[in-house]
Order: sequence, then structure tokens, then C-alpha cells
Amino acid sequence: MGCLFCNQPEKSYKPSPDVEYICSSCVQLLLNADQEDKRRAYAKAIELGLTRKARALESFITKEGEEDERRRPETKRHERRANRKRSIRPVRDKAKRIRQVQA
Repeated sequence: MGCLFCNQPEKSYKPSPDVEYICSSCVQLLLNADQEDKRRAYAKAIELGLTRKARALESFITKEGEEDERRRPETKRHERRANRKRSIRPVRDKAKRIRQVQA
């Protein structure tokens, strides 16, 4: 059994067959996604009867009035780390993501 969203096995994680999980690539995509996109995906999962995906998406949605932790103002500690020796790559190749969505 693979990831709930992309059906790919996690490289470093071998769960028992009855365990549901989200791979690290999908977790990163969900963390960086807009809240409105997550709400639309949740509504569509409910509409299609995909309760497992809906429950997973629900855990990534920030409730109204709560502050999203990753959108807090940057601190000086984070500013120093922004200038790194190597470039920061996206989690997954954009062309690969597009191909998976179209499939």
C-alpha cells in the first residue's frame, strides 16, 4: 500500500499493510498549499466519498481565527539561514507533479 494521495511507497518507511500514511513529498505539498485550496480539496473528497483522504486533509486545514504558524513574521534567526551555500530545490519536480495530476 502506498501514500493516500500519490500511491507511491515511502523510501525509508515500510508500514504494515493495514497502515494508512502520507508520504513526505505529499506532506510538504500540503503544508505549502493555500488554505483555500485545501478546503476545496476537502469538499471534493467528501463529495466523492473519499473519507480517508478527507480526514487526512482535515488535519492540514487551519480553522478560521487560528493563526497559521508558518506565516508568522520572520525572526533574525531565520534571516541568517536564508543565505545558504547550496540552492534550495522544490520538493518535487514540477513536470512530474503535473504528470501525476493528469494521470
